Amino acid sequence: MLRRDPEAILVAHMLDPNRRELYVEGRVDRLFLGWVVGEGMHPDVLIFDMDAVELDVRDGGNRGRLIRLAELALDRVKSIRCLADADWDRILGRDVPSNVWLTDDRDMEGYLLREDCLNKVLRVGLGLENVDAGVFRRRIVEVGRLAAALRLTSMEQELALPFQRTEVGSYVDCTSVDSITVRWRAFIQALLQNAGIRLSRLDDLETAWRLKVDELAGVEDRQLVHGKDVVSVLREVFLRLCGVSRDDCPRMLWLSFERDMVRDYPTLRAVEAFLTTGVV
Repeated sequence: MLRRDPEAILVAHMLDPNRRELYVEGRVDRLFLGWVVGEGMHPDVLIFDMDAVELDVRDGGNRGRLIRLAELALDRVKSIRCLADADWDRILGRDVPSNVWLTDDRDMEGYLLREDCLNKVLRVGLGLENVDAGVFRRRIVEVGRLAAALRLTSMEQELALPFQRTEVGSYVDCTSVDSITVRWRAFIQALLQNAGIRLSRLDDLETAWRLKVDELAGVEDRQLVHGKDVVSVLREVFLRLCGVSRDDCPRMLWLSFERDMVRDYPTLRAVEAFLTTGVV
């Protein structure tokens, strides 16, 4: 793929006042939003993911690159908007440029963790007729909260634990949808090992993590739970119980979202309005 230079992007917008572009973190985000809008997409509006932009940052991955692009565009063009995962910004009170929308939930995958989406996957996708989707959702969200507390502990202690390379789903045990557990100590140990950190820190980290869990008790699920952690857990659960491949699990989840669900999310409604009207 030919990547576009940020300066060339900005100049193109200055030369063409009708141009409108929304930038998102990844390809799945772009495809999802394109589907949400469908034929209603305004002819002057395009959606790009950050793989289409030649821009390096020290850390933060595609999200960091997206925020940097927003900063570059902020005082020069008004026709570029960005949609980023909320990440920890709301919880920690961190500001983002005014041309950035933050997802309503912690990340894009959060839109899929609705009870009605999970109910559709469980009943129609997996054929599980006797599962209470609400109870099931509470179980997996609780796992997500515990994983989120561990992520935040890692960040605050500057441990840089490699969660992308050490997924929580790999440490899930389940014999039914009513029995989902995580081998947390083994997971934390693997994170430390993969980060090259001595295991002598294991007990102290586990203690700090448990304290963080209590500290975050009042934070609502949707701002805390990392959707990718929950998807990782669901991949393992669906594989073990129903033989669904790990690759097919997220596809089922994305397909469970209906267009009319957009109305439940202020940010998603604002993004849809931009894509359909071109009004900044």
